[in-house]
Amino acid sequence: MSIKKILFAVLALVITYLLLAYVTHDIRQEHVALFFLNLVFLFISITYAAFTIIGTILLWLKVMILACGKRGKLIKQQIKELKTMLSRPGKPFPIDRNLMRNISRRIDAEQNINILFHAIMAHMGLSKNSLELYIVHSQFDSFEAGGSRAGQYQKSHYGASEVELMLRKDYNSYTIAAILAHECAHHLLEQLQLAAASPEVLEIRTDIATIYTGFGKIIDKGYHGTYSRTKQMRMRLGYLNVNEFAFVKFLAVTSNSKRKRRS
Repeated sequence: MSIKKILFAVLALVITYLLLAYVTHDIRQEHVALFFLNLVFLFISITYAAFTIIGTILLWLKVMILACGKRGKLIKQQIKELKTMLSRPGKPFPIDRNLMRNISRRIDAEQNINILFHAIMAHMGLSKNSLELYIVHSQFDSFEAGGSRAGQYQKSHYGASEVELMLRKDYNSYTIAAILAHECAHHLLEQLQLAAASPEVLEIRTDIATIYTGFGKIIDKGYHGTYSRTKQMRMRLGYLNVNEFAFVKFLAVTSNSKRKRRS
């Protein structure tokens, strides 16, 4: 059981005790309940603040260590390459919560997924006719069941390029959006002539491109959030880990701050 669940359970018990005191009109019991309620609120506030502060400090320590390492230098180099064509991080992708809910409720409703796909393309500035989406309903329910690929981008020299989505039953809307954003970013890099790199470097550059085009929140929820429940899942969805993702977001934020100060 998580710490949050324990804290909320304790709070629920105290509130229940307080309500019973009011119902029975026991003044002494009521005062005791209020005293304990104040203690619980104080305990929850201090505990939550402590965990938040400690978690933030640990995250930024990891980010600082990452910045000095080989992987951090690689990420910074990819950001530098992207900045030659992407002058600054883009505005956040406007999330249509009704659409996301509808996708999660009916994961096999291809019409809603296509609407999301075209919204992602439009936000990245991609031509509507430059990409086609093919949805494959996977025979596997999850990666653990034997699936190997979440999505694939196929460049075309003659017509529209293709994005293939391997749809699984345990996906949610943010997972689907994250995969589609990643594959669309492949197409964006092709158009910007930034796709010439080794497979590993290209995938890292593509994940960074999704963040720099405004899909940071989508990637955070889709790769590292509600859906990614295991380390295996986290590795297969996304090429940047949680610390590297925070590192890229930090560089994106500082980049925007510097530009605002100059303007």
